[in-house]
Amino acid sequence: MPAFFYILFTKILVQGSASEKQQFNLNYMGSMIAYSVLISMIFSVSAFLA
Repeated sequence: MPAFFYILFTKILVQGSASEKQQFNLNYMGSMIAYSVLISMIFSVSAFLA
């Protein structure tokens, strides 16, 4: 799911100048990496507790 949101917000819904787009893409990539890691950790802990 994070990959879908990354593509949606960086390739389809694009606005701003080239430098703004590049900065947004980098920030958004970092956010999606953090989101993916947190979701993976939550699922790992729940599987461990089960």
